Amino acid sequence: MSSSSPHPLPTHLIIVCCHAIYTGPSTPPPPSPSSSQSPSNPTAPSHPSNWLLAPFQTDEIPTFTAHIQAGLKLLASPSPLPSPATTGTDQNSNPVPVSDLDQDSSATSPSKQNPNQPTDSTFDSLLIFSGSKTRPEINISEARSYLNYTLANSFWSLLPPAPNPTNSAHPNQKQERELLTSRILLEEQALDSFHNILFSLLLFWKTTARWPEKMTVVSHGFKRARFVELHVKALRFPLARVRFVGVDPGYMLADGGYDVVRAEDVRKGEKERGFGAWVEDVRGEGGVLRGKRAGRWCWGVDQRWFEDGVEGERMRRESGVGSRRVEWVGVDGMGRERVFVEEVLGSGRQPWEED
Repeated sequence: MSSSSPHPLPTHLIIVCCHAIYTGPSTPPPPSPSSSQSPSNPTAPSHPSNWLLAPFQTDEIPTFTAHIQAGLKLLASPSPLPSPATTGTDQNSNPVPVSDLDQDSSATSPSKQNPNQPTDSTFDSLLIFSGSKTRPEINISEARSYLNYTLANSFWSLLPPAPNPTNSAHPNQKQERELLTSRILLEEQALDSFHNILFSLLLFWKTTARWPEKMTVVSHGFKRARFVELHVKALRFPLARVRFVGVDPGYMLADGGYDVVRAEDVRKGEKERGFGAWVEDVRGEGGVLRGKRAGRWCWGVDQRWFEDGVEGERMRRESGVGSRRVEWVGVDGMGRERVFVEEVLGSGRQPWEED
């Protein structure tokens, strides 16, 4: 994009961490009575029959929907400076459930935008759906399935619609919509939450030839401590430029049918097997966490940061990232013993770090 464009190259990375796979069509269902969009209707994209869910993900489709919608709202809004990601973090490492757009959401909803923000503001974000091919039943990535689900719901009307011939107030809506949809990317390599951030950072650079000035991560609220206290710090991305948007399942929210037993079980599981596993192995290089990745590695998606060959090596040099390659033997998601080839962070300074 040329420097003369009213919408310059993106500086804000928005990551929506994917958690399941939508298997339905990418086209909206045919027009019919309003009940056709009810989650109880099998033709509705949000019906459980259109999703591959783990047993513990029962009733979480609305949560995944809210994650996507939060990302779209951020994409379609002028990008604010992030509030410190540590705000509201439980100092005892207990994840804190939060509501729709977290504690500092003033710039993510059109109804709450800064009244001093000009109407012709530029858009400076890239939205990345992040998640690999994690299920043996279907050869599709979590990220691509989230995009298909988004298309099936017509973006929930969160992006500018096509211009209305009878309304000349917004002549640039079509151009804005095309720009915003072109800035939705798929990161299809990540097999865990640490790599949701790492591979998304790399994709941002591969797309823009720059590193993001700010980053927003959208996931479950109860995973806040894992992302903020562990992943961001392990990557050495500046915390002051990170925002975490947490959206928890309804059963963890007071106004969403709070289930104390299930909620406490989830928090305990995150503290012991999520946060707890990562605090012992902050970059996921040990046997426990790489074993989890192996179990999700069903379709042989390349885990290298750049492709081999002249072009890949050129991009690696220009990016300035430092890594080392590791190989190990494990059992993949299809039950096959395989040699896994991964890259891990090098010990030197990374290009996204502050001087």
